[in-house]
Amino acid sequence: MVDPLFQTLSIHGWHEVVPERGGVRRQFECHGSPTVKLLLEERIDSFWLWIDDDTHGRAVLSLDPGSSPVAVAQVIVRHQAELSAAAYLKACRDFGRICPTAIVAWEQFERPYVNYLPPHGDAICKFFQDVLLAAREDPHEPLRLEARLSELGPPSAWTALSIASAHLKHRPEPIPRPNLMQTPDPRAAKGKLDFTLFTYRGLLPVPNGPAPDPTVAEAVSRIARQGFSVGDWEAQAKAIAPGLAWHEVLSVMLHGAPMPGEGDPFSWVFRLQIAAALVLAHVDRGWDGSRRKRVLFHLALGPVDWAVSAALIALARLAEADLEIRRDVEILFWFLRRQAPSKGYTTYAYVLSILWLGLRGRRSADDEEWRIWGRRAWSGGDDRPAARHGDLDLAGYAEWRVEGGAPVPDWDRVLAEDDTLCGEFDGECGRARQRQRLRLVDPASAEGLAIMAEGLAT
Repeated sequence: MVDPLFQTLSIHGWHEVVPERGGVRRQFECHGSPTVKLLLEERIDSFWLWIDDDTHGRAVLSLDPGSSPVAVAQVIVRHQAELSAAAYLKACRDFGRICPTAIVAWEQFERPYVNYLPPHGDAICKFFQDVLLAAREDPHEPLRLEARLSELGPPSAWTALSIASAHLKHRPEPIPRPNLMQTPDPRAAKGKLDFTLFTYRGLLPVPNGPAPDPTVAEAVSRIARQGFSVGDWEAQAKAIAPGLAWHEVLSVMLHGAPMPGEGDPFSWVFRLQIAAALVLAHVDRGWDGSRRKRVLFHLALGPVDWAVSAALIALARLAEADLEIRRDVEILFWFLRRQAPSKGYTTYAYVLSILWLGLRGRRSADDEEWRIWGRRAWSGGDDRPAARHGDLDLAGYAEWRVEGGAPVPDWDRVLAEDDTLCGEFDGECGRARQRQRLRLVDPASAEGLAIMAEGLAT
């Protein structure tokens, strides 16, 4: 059966994509001009037209189509080439002739990681997006591209690239080279873990497990295909969790699942991982000694990845409902902030800052400090030039010494002459010792939590 709304939009360059936000039945997008992307959300009782303008910012209109959704769509496509955040009022006049129209204060509507997923800030995503574009423009030749990036990037970006290029005759072979290898090493686990999703062969991530059962992948995908609302997703995840094996759900996080039509493969993989983490949050009941606690904590302390962020989102949901869980989650969040590299972009850092502030739900003496840290984390961390001696920066030298490495005379001389730097070095040594001790115990145990809680005010 022909869908009149889809037909009206598709002949003018629109295509259907996975809904981004909760409460959205279907979402369509197109580029009205080179600098303006248009999103049309079909909601239960209205259309929302998002005008994302690279030059003038964003405007959002709420349109009540009543019994004439196709008529509204026809007005949209008539204006799509001229719509911008600076020049949409003329279109409002035309919309107003056929349906009630309102301007949406979208800044108040969007709540990150509650009903909206911000885009990824990892440099590797931009590189891989450009690689995919080049591969699609010339599908007949193998594509091998090398690029210098600010940092290594999450291994799940490779999963997204694999899913997006599965249909290509020649899969692209990007070679990212990080300018900065952070300390702690993002490839390393931060404790004695039962599993990690990825291992590494040099700089190349390697999936550490088999592909998921297709029925489990489809069950998780059904949640991820919906507009993002963490509350709605959790309710659905809780309903299906008892029938799914936890290790199969982990396999979905690792390998992903086929994308539903067009859209952003990097967002799709993260959505799958969030849905999977919410399922894992309900694979059993109770807390201390439970499977869900162990799996989510071990996920969160694995190699830096979007899967870490997904585990944190699920843990924050559990913490909101249970004070016993909340204290353990606060300890984990504190530890992960303390262990985030000061230099470069850390995939989970911005998510962590948002979740911490939401978890507290009240004014706290350190809330402003977390806000500042989160904003800085989003922009790439501490941008001061990093001194290096013996090919080690300050954090790297601290870890080197804690692990038994020989002194580097140039570093010792600089530290002896600079009390401030020496204090920072002592702090880095403390963090390195904390990681060293946590590698000997289960981080979800009482002993592991005690190690992670060091320095956290009670």
